[in-house]
Amino acid sequence: MIAKRKCPLCHNEDVDLIHSLHYIYNRTINDLPENIDFVLCKKCSLVYNDMFSSQKEFDNYYKNNSLYDYSYTRTNIIEHYNCLDKTVQILSKYINQDSSILDIACGAGYLLSKLYDKGYNNLHGIDVSNAINSNRYKDKIDYINGNIFDVNNLFNKKFDLIILSDVIEHIFNLKILIKNVIDCLNENGIVYIKTPYIPYYKERHCLSIEHINHFSKRAFTYLALEYNLEIMEFGDSYFDKEKEIYVILKKIDFDSNQKIIYDFKKFINESYNNINYELINELEKSQKKVILWGIGLSILPILPKLKKLNIVHIVDTASKKHGKIIFNNKIINPDDITDKEAIILILPDLYYEGILNQVQELNLKNDIAFLQNRTEQNRTEQNRTEPVRIAA
Repeated sequence: MIAKRKCPLCHNEDVDLIHSLHYIYNRTINDLPENIDFVLCKKCSLVYNDMFSSQKEFDNYYKNNSLYDYSYTRTNIIEHYNCLDKTVQILSKYINQDSSILDIACGAGYLLSKLYDKGYNNLHGIDVSNAINSNRYKDKIDYINGNIFDVNNLFNKKFDLIILSDVIEHIFNLKILIKNVIDCLNENGIVYIKTPYIPYYKERHCLSIEHINHFSKRAFTYLALEYNLEIMEFGDSYFDKEKEIYVILKKIDFDSNQKIIYDFKKFINESYNNINYELINELEKSQKKVILWGIGLSILPILPKLKKLNIVHIVDTASKKHGKIIFNNKIINPDDITDKEAIILILPDLYYEGILNQVQELNLKNDIAFLQNRTEQNRTEQNRTEPVRIAA
């Protein structure tokens, strides 16, 4: 389906609908949308809230419902500072006490205070609130009260470490923020991101409407590849019994061999991220009969994923492959197809049009599916057949 708004991470509009919720009276109470679709971006795998709204609407909500107005119990405070201690311990592996550090959306600056306690002295923060005024170390922090999207203009310097702690889940146009962050990094600079993590949502027992972006490791992998970053580590973070994830990303120096590694990894990632694993799972579960068509070299790494399908034929036009056995099936010529009910699963992406032409020439009426995700089809292909939708 086409999203109401572009993916905040990659600006793609082609998404899968996961679920829709109606937040009754949300406009009346919070001046926020009432109808929200939770969607998966097909390009970068980010899950996000698809709705008619804006960053300004959510900024006003945050301003009027500031976390920093709430009182903490003694237990909350102890947990909070224990969490900050662990965060500083993690960051210390990548920085020294003279490193320039920027905390974006720093709130009251508690993490910056903890860094100061540990001897770090080149500390900077930006936030739209004035919560920093309650911080006893506020005079030790170069703080700017401003919009985080203006960070490039407000700080006339680059940083060794930029912190985004519980920020990215709130941002409408994440792509712009990430680009600004990268522009503010020194070469080999580090980005620390902490955010709620989809596999841990079941432990949170609620779905916060304030969180409009929902992350998986796959989305972080896309982020790293797209913005020339290297993933240094993933880890768990805890506060107030809530489990989140953190990721450490390093800006890649393209004057080194990392450029070659980056380009190759990006190619591999794009090559095999387009496989329709949902279809494979559905075919495996239903055990509907399948004809595999097109056994090229590029398909061989994927074949183990197809082993449990109910394969009745394996087809290829190359005569030198005929008679060779894969998964207890001989590779046959398209002319030798006898099963007229099995689903034809077209494996290669590069030659799929030629295979469709052969199917038409042989007057085969079998349903057709594609191993590769296809977001659009040409007009002649649509006239021939629509890709089959396998029932779960």
